[in-house]
Amino acid sequence: PDLKAEIGMKDTICNNTATLDTAKNYGKATTFEWYVDNVRTGTGIMHDITNTQFTTAGKHIIMLVVKDNSGCTDTARSVLTVLKPAPVILSANPLSGCAPLRVSYQGADNSGIPIASWMWNFGSAVPANSFEQSPDTVYYNSPATYPVTLTTTDVYGCKNSVSLNTPITVTNPVADFDFVNGVACSGDSVKVVNKSAPANVNSRWYFSNGDSSNARTPVIP
Repeated sequence: PDLKAEIGMKDTICNNTATLDTAKNYGKATTFEWYVDNVRTGTGIMHDITNTQFTTAGKHIIMLVVKDNSGCTDTARSVLTVLKPAPVILSANPLSGCAPLRVSYQGADNSGIPIASWMWNFGSAVPANSFEQSPDTVYYNSPATYPVTLTTTDVYGCKNSVSLNTPITVTNPVADFDFVNGVACSGDSVKVVNKSAPANVNSRWYFSNGDSSNARTPVIP
């Protein structure tokens, strides 16, 4: 054809950049003017514009005006749909404990957009990664704090990456205690100070008189 405006880009993309491109049969066109939502984004002798940023989800009107050396023009329009990545929810149970700690994870899609792939990164756990939606057997064998990330890809190719709000905390308890008074008379009660770590660890006390206690800071009669 002598002059032909034709838009050759995809009609659906993710929330990212796109190349505004013509089809190959643009005829004798010598200049190209591109408009996105009625705003000119580029003009010149090149028939495409790369790295056009689309950060707003929804439908966008793309228009191309081509012109030849005689001043003749032709116009093409297209609707570009920009998609947001599908939001996902991740959870873990438990969030903390002693090594070795077994944690179960759950991933959920609350958008209605099907998820094509799931990829978990657990850090220095066993396993370190999983491609299951809800891996239920992940072990942490060393005391540390472990951030967790889930990356999903939906059926449109849009990626979303979210992190667990509270990192996994793995500890090893250390038993330690002291007395309020180092010296006591026969028949006096003695208060014991529990200095064990972490502070929320469960304690079980055993005394030489055969008594025992689950209190955090017991009094020895």
